[in-house]
Formats: sequence, C-alpha cells, structure tokens
Amino acid sequence: MGKQRLSNEELVTLYRAGDVAALEELWRQNQGIVHKVAGRFLRLAVRGAADEADLYQAGFLALMDAVRLWDPERGGAFISVLTPHLFHRMQDVCRLHSRRQLREGTPLSLDAPLSAEDGDGTLQDIVADTSLVPVEEQAVMEDTRRRVQQALNRLPKQDAELLHRVYWRGQSLRRAARALGLD
Repeated sequence: MGKQRLSNEELVTLYRAGDVAALEELWRQNQGIVHKVAGRFLRLAVRGAADEADLYQAGFLALMDAVRLWDPERGGAFISVLTPHLFHRMQDVCRLHSRRQLREGTPLSLDAPLSAEDGDGTLQDIVADTSLVPVEEQAVMEDTRRRVQQALNRLPKQDAELLHRVYWRGQSLRRAARALGLD
C-alpha cells in the first residue's frame, strides 16, 4: 500500500511544527497551480514583460506568504489563501520587468497588443488604476457602511461585538464567541 498524500493544510501544520520536508512536499503539490498561473502571465505578457524563472520564484514566495497567513481556526482551504497571493506576486514581477524595460529605453505602449493573437486586447485592458475608486462605488460603500452601522446599533451589544470581531477583526466565530463567553 502506498503512502497516503497529505492535504495542503496538514503539510502547513507539519511545516509550522518544524518539518522542513513538509514544505518541500507542499511546494511539489502546488507546482501545478503555480505553473498554470505563471503560464497565464507569460501568455498575456507584453514582449518580455515577464520572465518564466522570475514568475516561478514569485510563486514560491506566494506559497510562503500563504503558509504564514493561512489560519486553521478560520477553517478555509489553504489554496484559497495561496491563489490571490500567486496573482499579486506575479503581477509585481511583470510590473518590475516593465519598469526595467522603460529604464533601459524600451518603452511599452498601453496600446501594445498582449500577444500576437488577435482579440487578446492591449496592456491597457489589464492594467487597473487601483489608486482611484469610482465616485459611484464610493457612494455605495459609504451608504452600505452607514446602513450596516445602523443595523449594528439596533442589535444587543454582545451580538454587535461578535459580528465586529468576526467581520472586521477577522477572528474565527469560535474564537470571537469564546472571547465573549458565548461558547
């Protein structure tokens, strides 16, 4: 009978307990998703805006971010923490390569096609200005904040505190209930 494959969550727990081999196995088990996300960035990259080796290194750093941030008490899957970190780290790599190209006198145009295939769009299509929030979205967020606060004010104090701990502080429901003596 073969060795049973451990889950990502079990491997993270083992690594945190000092088992370095568990990290190696975690990396091996997640190379598929790293390869998939890196391939997506390589296909969408504008003329040298990403290097495959750098994307894989970013994938490993994202794995380490997820190992550090995954909280077993919250009950979520490790992969749900890993995936967004993969995208963020690999976007950073592409930005860094783009900046390097600009410094070296190889300017990138936002109108440059993403690939040789028609219909893939331009760099401008995938670059988001995260510093600006549309006015409509700001208004909706403020209205939602106001309504949530009004609803919380109508709840018993302990219930409102429980919701605050879970949704604003990021505590697990079990931990927040225990802290409030509700377990």
